Amino acid sequence: MLRPLQRARRAWLAGCVLWLLAGAAAAEGTLVVAGGAIRADNADVFEAFIDALPDPDGTIAVISAASGSPVGSARDFVQTLGRYGVAAERVMAIELSVTDDSETEFDERNWADNADDAGEIAKLSDVSGVWFTGGDQRRIAEVLLDDDGKATPMLDAIRARHAAGAVIGGTSAGAAIMSNPMITGGEPIVALLGGTVDGDSLEMDVGLGFFAPGLVDQHFDARARLGRVVVALGVFDPKRRFAIGVDEDTAFVYSPDDALLSVVGSSNVTLVDGREATWRKVSERIAIDGLTVSVLSPGDRFSLADGSYRPAAYLKPTVGSEYGDHQVVAGGGAAMPSVALSRMLGEELLDNRGARELERVTLVASSEGTSAGVLYRFVQTDDSHGFWGRDGDGRSRYSVIGVGFDVVPLNVTIAPIESSDP
Repeated sequence: MLRPLQRARRAWLAGCVLWLLAGAAAAEGTLVVAGGAIRADNADVFEAFIDALPDPDGTIAVISAASGSPVGSARDFVQTLGRYGVAAERVMAIELSVTDDSETEFDERNWADNADDAGEIAKLSDVSGVWFTGGDQRRIAEVLLDDDGKATPMLDAIRARHAAGAVIGGTSAGAAIMSNPMITGGEPIVALLGGTVDGDSLEMDVGLGFFAPGLVDQHFDARARLGRVVVALGVFDPKRRFAIGVDEDTAFVYSPDDALLSVVGSSNVTLVDGREATWRKVSERIAIDGLTVSVLSPGDRFSLADGSYRPAAYLKPTVGSEYGDHQVVAGGGAAMPSVALSRMLGEELLDNRGARELERVTLVASSEGTSAGVLYRFVQTDDSHGFWGRDGDGRSRYSVIGVGFDVVPLNVTIAPIESSDP
């Protein structure tokens, strides 16, 4: 909780910070947004962050407030950057936390109000980059936003550095805070079923808003978060109903100046465009029509300005020269293979002349024999494009662009087949 004196000082501090940090006009800095579980040997992600520094020898601030072990988390990041030639003295840990790191001799909870501290803010005066570690995104918001959701002087300082060209990066919770509003929790199936089944409902709150075009979610494919993203988009202004879901060990690199997005790492980035979609309530459930989904692979580039796409060099078009020619089975659950979204849409739809539509069903059974459920319907349109190839490590990759996507709520009655005597 902030002390009254600190609140009173905020306007004065914010003005000082902006005056100190503004400097010469420069292009807004790059964003490097990672989906969590980034391996320390993932050179593509960390080198993308380092390469985006406006000063190759500049200093970097790490904010580990999301972590339950803020000191250890910051130390790990320093060691990881050291693998890529960044000297430890170039990386400064910002003392900001609402949790105590049990592995240290002091109580980091005393740093909770440091977003108002002139000494900590001064550390940001000429940084070339800021990195947010993983943990709980609500902790980041708690220390960098005041009780009314307004920016603290430290957040103003970070935004000023970004406006002057500094790169902003983050992973997991550090990715979630990039949008405003941001997702703070919730299970996809519970969100889709409007809270009519047990579990954690979708939760959203004020984020930091570095990614202006829309929403960011993380741990995307591993935790099947497509459903909660499309529900969350319903609260956005229609012009901002655009979401990016980032897989683990993967990141997107975004240049605000030209709205160009590129993918680095080991998996995929999913784009969901809901700007032409409609959201409806059906018996307290959510139905969505007219979404468009695209899934990008490492090396792909996509323009958020005009929707143009440049595939990675190893990818070739599939539509018109499809490998498969078979019908697909609508279904879901443990009796069907668990397949990544990119492969499902690529292999079963856009690399398969035998199907123009693909459906997947998820059910939540009750003891009364009825099930609430949801159907995902993916449709290949004349504007859909598929690409396949093997990357430099020989891994099979699919990218898909512009697949139609609807969400349909279901009610199903389940009854076992009665056995009969032969």
